[in-house]
Amino acid sequence: MSASVHEPISDDQVENNAKAKVWAVTDETRLKRFLCLGTEGGTYQTEELDLTIENCNALLTLIDNQRGPNAVNIIKEFSHENHAAKQDAIIFALAFCAHQKDVKTRQAAYAVLSDVCRTSTHLFSFIDLAERLSTQPNSGDGPPKSSTGWGRAQRRAIAKWYNDKPGMDLAMAVTKYIQRKGWSHKDVLCLAHVKPNNNETGAVLKYVVHGLEKAKTEFLTDESTDDIKEIIKYLDAVHTIKHTKDKTQAALLISQFSLNWEHVPTELLTSKEVWTALINTKCMAMTALLRNITRLAGLELLEVMSDTSKCVIERLADTEALIKARIHPFSVLLALKQYEAKSTDKTHKKKVIKTWTVNPNISEALDRAFYSSFKSLEPTKKRYLLAISVSGSEQGSKVKGVWHVTSPVVAATMAMTIARMESQYHIVLFSDEVEEVKLSSLMTLNEVCQAVNKKVGSEQGTDCSCPITWANEHKMPVDVFVLFTDSEVTSGSHPAEALRKYRQDMDIWDARLVVCGMSSNKFTIADPEDPGMLDVIGFDTHTPGIIHDFALGIL
Repeated sequence: MSASVHEPISDDQVENNAKAKVWAVTDETRLKRFLCLGTEGGTYQTEELDLTIENCNALLTLIDNQRGPNAVNIIKEFSHENHAAKQDAIIFALAFCAHQKDVKTRQAAYAVLSDVCRTSTHLFSFIDLAERLSTQPNSGDGPPKSSTGWGRAQRRAIAKWYNDKPGMDLAMAVTKYIQRKGWSHKDVLCLAHVKPNNNETGAVLKYVVHGLEKAKTEFLTDESTDDIKEIIKYLDAVHTIKHTKDKTQAALLISQFSLNWEHVPTELLTSKEVWTALINTKCMAMTALLRNITRLAGLELLEVMSDTSKCVIERLADTEALIKARIHPFSVLLALKQYEAKSTDKTHKKKVIKTWTVNPNISEALDRAFYSSFKSLEPTKKRYLLAISVSGSEQGSKVKGVWHVTSPVVAATMAMTIARMESQYHIVLFSDEVEEVKLSSLMTLNEVCQAVNKKVGSEQGTDCSCPITWANEHKMPVDVFVLFTDSEVTSGSHPAEALRKYRQDMDIWDARLVVCGMSSNKFTIADPEDPGMLDVIGFDTHTPGIIHDFALGIL
């Protein structure tokens, strides 16, 4: 017999406002939500959020309770495990910890600076935030002693960031991203008073502060090691490509020294020869290639039978590279839909709109890559009920965050993801009632879309509680409910209440609910005090990973 919701079934439960026993959202959980979602509430928004400490009171609480080092460990873990949708919140939290009066918290934060801020962009973001946060009061009884953000601890940690990298890795890092957020490596090195701990590092830092010729004069001698000679050659190549206008020379330098596209001046990024070299030498990561598909198309570099299109097709056919890069099928689908739109994003008013003719060979390569990328998915081994809204408001509605894709296509893609990734799942359609639909892991995206679109356009209302109620009535054991809707909820009871009743009736107290309002600007269905509920406003390439981690209880 199931326990009453008013009776505790675990020592870590607390009583809510309705006198029911529930699991509390701990400060650690709230911090994890902030690191992943940008806010400690149960909502993920695809648009950029202003990161403020008001959005993460849990971090203040942890520090005040002498658990700041534990918070830093969580920050490091989330950064390393790629749980966060974006790095911004992680770097903000680390910078905040680094400028607290509590010594242990501050020391822990600076100790992991190099582990969390792995790229130059991350480092510049940290420095920018540190300087701004240093003028604000911290947790405790007053502001930190340093009002500039450049105390001894920060200078040591930044020096470590540069000195811990092998010489060639450092050369790549400082030349790939020279400046961001109003900061340059030269600025940082001067303010941090960084002293190199070996000649390899010294050669790179001399180049950054004083230029190539000074680096050559001081470090390139008859007694120079092979490592230093290679570093100087690399820096020479970067210097040359920054100043050349010769496309052939630039392509040769890219091929010989494996330069990244960030090294190439903007005026050379219209050259077929340069892009072919970048793609051929595989300097461009698979994620970057997918993001640049429309850029290549807009430059007319993906025409039928062109060298560039041949290189792109060969890269997209590399299933092993797709799996290694952990490319989610939705990322490939988005690249395909953006490419087939035949123009750059028209929603950006300030951008010049570029158009192109679709090369069917590129479309086919992206389509094949879409199906190949399913092999990279890692199952959660949870039981899913995925419910897709088919009310009239859903038909053809655009998705906030990915304007080239409609709501039914996103829902169909996620249905395919669940079907191909998990062994236990059930997929239904709903409006103000539930209708079962036969979808299998063997179906193509078009077949799934057709099955969904046949039902889209119902004049009935949208009741987001009915899939949960339906599962309850059919005694269906479910660990994770995932609902896709435009969230114009027009009928029925509240989904949060339906989930609470389902948990009690089915004795599955950790059943979770995700509601994706794909076309919504703002809505609140999830109870922010319930760790088992999550709202998603819009949908982007980060969303599948967030749902995956939420299902596992990581968030």
